Amino acid sequence: MSEQGVAGKARVFDFSGIAWAALLFLLLPNALFSMLAFFAGVGRPYVNLDYCLPIFLMLAGLRRIGVLGFLLLMVVDLLLISGQIFPVVRLGDILYLSKFFLLSSGNYQAIALLVVLLVLLKCLALYRFGDKVNERFAAMIFGAMVLLYLMDVRAGPSDQPHDIWKFSSDYPVASQLQNFLDYRSSKFLENVQQDGEPFTSIPADASAVSSWSALQGEQGPADRLLLVVVESWGVPRQPEIQTALLKPLRALAGARFGQGVLPFDGVTVGGELRELCQLAPNHFNLAPVLHGFENCLPNRLKAQDYRTLAMHGAVSLMYDRRDWYPRAGFEDSIFYESRNWPTRCHSFPGACDLDMMAEVADYFSADGKRFLYWLTLNSHSMYDARDIRVDAFDCAEFSIAADSRACRHLKLQAQFFDGLGRLLRDDSMRGVHVLLVGDHRPLMIESQNHKAMFEYGQVPWLAVVVD
Repeated sequence: MSEQGVAGKARVFDFSGIAWAALLFLLLPNALFSMLAFFAGVGRPYVNLDYCLPIFLMLAGLRRIGVLGFLLLMVVDLLLISGQIFPVVRLGDILYLSKFFLLSSGNYQAIALLVVLLVLLKCLALYRFGDKVNERFAAMIFGAMVLLYLMDVRAGPSDQPHDIWKFSSDYPVASQLQNFLDYRSSKFLENVQQDGEPFTSIPADASAVSSWSALQGEQGPADRLLLVVVESWGVPRQPEIQTALLKPLRALAGARFGQGVLPFDGVTVGGELRELCQLAPNHFNLAPVLHGFENCLPNRLKAQDYRTLAMHGAVSLMYDRRDWYPRAGFEDSIFYESRNWPTRCHSFPGACDLDMMAEVADYFSADGKRFLYWLTLNSHSMYDARDIRVDAFDCAEFSIAADSRACRHLKLQAQFFDGLGRLLRDDSMRGVHVLLVGDHRPLMIESQNHKAMFEYGQVPWLAVVVD
């Protein structure tokens, strides 16, 4: 056999080329994002078909174009993962959130920097070793991936409700680019252009406010009302955990209570509109929405001569609250930029809930019919330990690892309820009817233990009156 023939066979069985093909097609592009999706508890296909394109561009000699395409596809992949945690519908939302990077939790900063570093290393590896791929084996891998994609092979049906900003992990091979285009062209995002209705009405009993109203009796709402939507307050599967969290409120002398659970799976602004307006948002671009808020609770109460105030520790631009809060009926609002707060909290950049409690007492110290709505902030993922000032929850008692995010989350919730219990003992809070309700289940709890700890798709509520 000629030397040329031997060289040809060596090329066919070039195991180093086969290894590079497997590495660049399967492992290198997908490992980071698959682990990130698993860690965040969101959906992603195990293998993203799109990464084959830049490999073939490299094999065609278009090295720089291949690397650029590789980078763009990774950005799309990352947007689909992060968008399931913080749904954004506009480029401006992303740019806006990026301004707070240096103010955010150290966990967010570390993860973001690690992702950027690994993405750059992936691009460098593709540029350096892309031409080492065995072309035949690359074609075989690509063919097998396309076959799985076309056959729509599933690993098993999802047991979670589907939302338009969530993606299934049930497909072993899929195109994240197609998912992104489907996402951008969905009815949800088409409505961002205001071509459709911004809201869908929900049944009255889908909100805790309806139960709250029933508890107040036929005489109508009390003169002094406090509605608190509690960030990431969920329903623990161990009822004893909820009992421990609410102990400071249950210990209030002479207090009356009502308690229940609501079915809900969504994001914070959805939880807000559920309680304030009995509406579900069809999109999150609420700044240009001028109508649909007429029957919201603050507007109804304002018509009955109540003063109305909204309060939230984040900046007013977030989810366009500076625009739609007044339309919902709030005469005044307090946001992060409204005051010089003594400290800044980190779980989500903004004012600390414990510091804002003085605003509640001050508001109800005045006479007259008053309604205050408070959306809390510090129990937001990723539950930064720097925000824990009062250690009011013993994780060890419930066999929860002290260094886990689940433990930090529960400590932050317990800290809030402890502070609220002290607030409700203030003379200014006598006769105030209080409703506490979760906006959505806790997010970013370690995905392996999340379902074991919290009920999926449920939020709790508690009504309290201190006479």
